[in-house]
Amino acid sequence: MFGDARRNRRPKATNRTRSTGPTTRRIYGALLFSALVLSCGGSTSDYLLRADKLRAAGNLSEAELLYRKAIQREPTLAAAYNGLALLQLDQPGKQPEAIESFRRALQLDPGNVRVKRTLAELDLTAYLALPSRPLRLYEEATKLIGELLAADPKDFDGLRLRGTLAVAERKPAEAITYFRQAHAVSPAGNYDATLGLARSLLENGEFNEGERVTRGILEHNKTFEAAYDLLYAAYVQSNQSGKAEAILHEKVIGTNKVSAHIQLAAHLRRSGNLAASEAEIAGIPSGTPDADLHIGDFYVGVQEWDKALRRFEAGAGPSRSRHRRSGRDQLRVQHPGPRG
Repeated sequence: MFGDARRNRRPKATNRTRSTGPTTRRIYGALLFSALVLSCGGSTSDYLLRADKLRAAGNLSEAELLYRKAIQREPTLAAAYNGLALLQLDQPGKQPEAIESFRRALQLDPGNVRVKRTLAELDLTAYLALPSRPLRLYEEATKLIGELLAADPKDFDGLRLRGTLAVAERKPAEAITYFRQAHAVSPAGNYDATLGLARSLLENGEFNEGERVTRGILEHNKTFEAAYDLLYAAYVQSNQSGKAEAILHEKVIGTNKVSAHIQLAAHLRRSGNLAASEAEIAGIPSGTPDADLHIGDFYVGVQEWDKALRRFEAGAGPSRSRHRRSGRDQLRVQHPGPRG
């Protein structure tokens, strides 16, 4: 009798039983995948093909395992290092690792123009972003850009990057020359070189030509925000307040973005036109995603706490960003009551 009762008694739930959830299952799945990769056969090309497909599908951890497995089997396979580098570029904070992987890929395949372009761009971007201005990045970028242009004097990326390098070297006339050449061969819809040319012209004191080139970009692409911002900065610096305000109105119409409305509202407020600034904020279309949160940030910036709090309250929800909700909660503590 007691034996039957013991057999029929349900076991108590333990912490181990209850801990199995989505996170645990993902960990077990990753471990199982790793075990399968390490144990299964297949050629190096099979690993590489599967890794490329996984990377394209966003399964980065599984793809990395396969790239590394391919490298383990064939250490001189440039394509595996290239795939690994592209994967690392998609992961925040892994740009230095991506640069090293691209370097290895280029060592193994020195004639790969695509890798050379990518590595040159990464080197130059990192060089300009780091306050220490690492000499190695500068020298490597210069060398790679030189090789690109030696192989093809009309290489768009080579010319564009050489212009950017000239800007970093404070050689505006040289930058203009390279950007003009890049602009002449730029692919349809690519305005990077044209914007670089416009910026260099403005910085070199050739205001009218810089304005004309930037306007040319906007004639073809009215949603290109960087062109509006370049003209706005140029007009502000040259004390052309009317043109500065007008270009922001154009940006609002051309992009129809909340950020453009807020930028115009901020300009109007700085100009002392508070009524027009408030009208611009009020004119932001209702239902625009995260509009209340962005407007809340705007009011925090101008220290209008009650308006900021109301906007954060209106915009906070389960799908909204955590830091905006945190900002709302901090405002409640710091400014709990109405302010006169």
